[in-house]
Amino acid sequence: MNMDDTALIKRFVRDSSTEVFRELVELHTNFVCSCAMQRLHDAHVAQYVTQSVFLTLALKAKELHTETTLPGWLYRATQYSCAMYQRGEQRRKERERISIDEHQFNQTGSSMAAWEEILPYLAGGARLLVGL
Repeated sequence: MNMDDTALIKRFVRDSSTEVFRELVELHTNFVCSCAMQRLHDAHVAQYVTQSVFLTLALKAKELHTETTLPGWLYRATQYSCAMYQRGEQRRKERERISIDEHQFNQTGSSMAAWEEILPYLAGGARLLVGL
C-alpha cells in the first residue's frame, strides 16, 4: 500500500473511524466503480458492486498486510464481486426460465391431459405404468 493508504487502513483498524473509512472510499471509489463498469456495462450494478467491495474492505481491513497494495486488493475484490453478481444473475434467470416453462406446462391443462398427449410416443410398457 502506498503510505497514505497504509496509514489510513491502520487508523481505520485501530479507531474504527468512519471519517477515515470515508476518506478511503472517496480516494478509491472512482477506480472501483470504473473497474466494475468495464466488466458489467451497467452503471447501477457497478454502483451496487462498488458498495459491496467497500463493505468487504471494512470487514477485512484487519487482515490486510502492509505489503498489500490497496488498489490491487480493490481490483481483485471488484472482479470477484462482479463474478458473484454475474453468477447470481445467471441462476436467477435460469430459475425464471424454469418457472415460466412450468407455468406454461400447467396452462395446457391437467397432468392427465398431458400424459394423454405424450402417451402415443412412449413405448408400450409405459401404458401399463399409467394404467391405460
